[in-house]
Amino acid sequence: MPNQFFNHGKHVLGLGDLEFDTADWRVILVMTGYVFASDKDIVDLTPSTILTFEYDGASYARQVLASVTYVKDATNDRSELNSDPIVFSNLGIGTDPCIAAILYVDITDDTDSYPFLDINDGGFPFDGTGSDNTINPNAEGLVQI
Repeated sequence: MPNQFFNHGKHVLGLGDLEFDTADWRVILVMTGYVFASDKDIVDLTPSTILTFEYDGASYARQVLASVTYVKDATNDRSELNSDPIVFSNLGIGTDPCIAAILYVDITDDTDSYPFLDINDGGFPFDGTGSDNTINPNAEGLVQI
């Protein structure tokens, strides 16, 4: 999965203010029209095209990452954020196809929560079909740092 990091997320990480294994990680799906380059410098979710193009298919809901771990992979000289597969249950068709997932850190609401990573391969784009859509972290984790 490509790692397109949002600049504020990298900044928070550099300050040491992000605890990978205890943060409240969540996922937003976005539709055609969303462009990462337009939002890469935002510091919260409110002024963003992320919310403008948030997926709107039936049964869509933002998902919380489950069973999050952050481990050192000394063999590959990195650390990896892992989670259980992210399941969007019974996802209906949206106004436009879903083109990416935005991994973000939830604080209290959209005004202080911030995006961390744009994921746009591994099954994107897709249309909801009324069945489950699943993002499966690969063997190297959801995020590699």
